[in-house]
Amino acid sequence: MSVRLLRVLLGIRLGLIILPFLAFFTLLYTFLYLPRRLFRSLERRRMQRTLDAVVGSGMSLPLAICEAPLALLSYMTYEIFKCLLRPLAESHALAQRESRWTDRLYMNFVDPAPRPQAAALVAISWGPRWNTHTNVHFLHVDMPASGVTTFEVENVRLAGFSWQIIAYDDRQGIVGRLAMAVDGPDWLTLNVGAHKAARLSIRPYIFGERTSAVLPRVVLNGQDIAGCVEFSRDRLAFNYTLRKHERPIFWPFQWHVYPMLCCRTWLPPELVRRIYLPVGNPETQWLYGPVHEGFALHFVIAEHVLTDHLVFCTVYDRASFPTLPCGSVEKPVQMLEVCGEDGFWATRVVRKDGATTSEQVLEHIRVTLVRAMGAQDGWQPLGEN
Repeated sequence: MSVRLLRVLLGIRLGLIILPFLAFFTLLYTFLYLPRRLFRSLERRRMQRTLDAVVGSGMSLPLAICEAPLALLSYMTYEIFKCLLRPLAESHALAQRESRWTDRLYMNFVDPAPRPQAAALVAISWGPRWNTHTNVHFLHVDMPASGVTTFEVENVRLAGFSWQIIAYDDRQGIVGRLAMAVDGPDWLTLNVGAHKAARLSIRPYIFGERTSAVLPRVVLNGQDIAGCVEFSRDRLAFNYTLRKHERPIFWPFQWHVYPMLCCRTWLPPELVRRIYLPVGNPETQWLYGPVHEGFALHFVIAEHVLTDHLVFCTVYDRASFPTLPCGSVEKPVQMLEVCGEDGFWATRVVRKDGATTSEQVLEHIRVTLVRAMGAQDGWQPLGEN
């Protein structure tokens, strides 16, 4: 059976199984729409002007009761879809193996972008917290069935350039990692255990006055397998247009995240993190929480943190599409734009020298939600939430 036919059959099976869940979500959403609007409006009137951005304001019991059925159905839909999507994604990977560092997400939306809606649906299911601060590049590698595979990685050291390489297996498990070493040798070693194949991913971060950089070369068995690939900051511009690819049919897949974060004090922290961050990156530290319409994120950060770290922030809507992408906190005290709708936010803290970010850094970062002066407490417009 050809790979293309297999992908068609898997796609048909996926659609037949998931469509009843989407239909049920639509009916439930319609049934609960007015009660949710009512209790949401009442809750906004009781909110204080300043809230802890990690915990939010909690959620009133009546609103939580209205949100719970949608959240549970959304989470079920997401998990089932992701499980069914795995063989389809694997067959797609077989058809499009990256033979050099490949900016796959950029290609799916900009160059040549044949099916951007399909790419968006896969993205919010497979890696739903868009990293709008870099374009992750991928490199597919076939490896021997036994033993350890050793890659030689060029230790590129440039002012205003930081990078991290993570090796994933076919189930997104981390099987190797490497970062630039400021005081290290010109070539570094990355060892990956026995797997049929691995997918190397590199997260290049450009900051300061730098606008572009050439990604590290990767050598396996004496052959350069990554090529000479340049990444420039202007390739992040497509993140500002991702929202136009959102469709109401995408809402069920991430609808559970907002109420989960609002009620996170009632839930195990490990569960919240696993659901919110399904794709791990051990080199990065995270802060995240809910956002509310009419509130703005306010950061207070110790100066020594900003000296050695990059602090990024993206705000997402309830479908996990970026509404405020590519945000960077560069001052000890800084307020972002006012959020136009409910959703959630994620802050990534990355060391400028590429090393692993210590969890202790988070103790020196305080994030609050501040209500904008004159913010309306009325109904959320139809179709927004």
